[in-house]
Amino acid sequence: MISQDLFLELLYILVGLFWGSFLGVVADRVPRGESIVFPPSRCISCQRRLSPSDLLPLWSWLRAQGTCRYCGTPIDPLLPACEVVTGLFFGILPFLKIGFRQEFLLTVFFSFALPLSLIDWRHRRLPHLLTWTASLTGCAFGWTGPENFLWPVWGFLSGFLTLGLLSTLHPKGMGMGDAFWIGAIGTFVGATGVLETLFFSSSLAILSLLPSFLFKRTNGSIPWYKTSLPFGPYLSLGALLVMIDPGHWLEVLQSSARLSIPL
Repeated sequence: MISQDLFLELLYILVGLFWGSFLGVVADRVPRGESIVFPPSRCISCQRRLSPSDLLPLWSWLRAQGTCRYCGTPIDPLLPACEVVTGLFFGILPFLKIGFRQEFLLTVFFSFALPLSLIDWRHRRLPHLLTWTASLTGCAFGWTGPENFLWPVWGFLSGFLTLGLLSTLHPKGMGMGDAFWIGAIGTFVGATGVLETLFFSSSLAILSLLPSFLFKRTNGSIPWYKTSLPFGPYLSLGALLVMIDPGHWLEVLQSSARLSIPL
């Protein structure tokens, strides 16, 4: 017999895999200016419409060995990667013990953060269609929650004005897409959360540059301090850390450890 906790965990992961499939479509189609609804899922190469069995998350990709089973064209690995990452993210939610409302808000934010991060990593841009939609969504949930009516508005302004000013002063180092994205993040985490997000995201970006600094080469390659990094993914990770609350996560891990170790 499967325990209730294990069943719930498997259900979360399964839902995450299917939702991740949709987020992969968003990350793939939005940069090309295509609708995320029409036309239905199809092979980009042969334009063959995919059957329901071709849309089973992860399994259909593994079954066809990463290719379209109609024309043999390799499938973009971005799609199964979105499914796996989202499945794992959903699988973590039950362990956080943060309540249904916070789980829901975290899921909504993740649904914008993942495609935006992938798009920024690949194309070095953050489409306004997604960042503006995220801002409106964050405001809508902020206004209907326990926070003050203006709480998401102050969050948006604090983030947008900070990176917007930096983008204006140094356009080659920071784009307006980052300003709109941190503004959208502010509608979910508030003005104080924006400062925490910037701290975490900047720290993560610096840490990712350490290998380039430690193993820099002198053969004419670009110096480490001139390395171009998409900042969107780091903003997303920083915001997720703020929303999950590392202190709470550590408490959950400690309580789980105490339960697993017999006294």
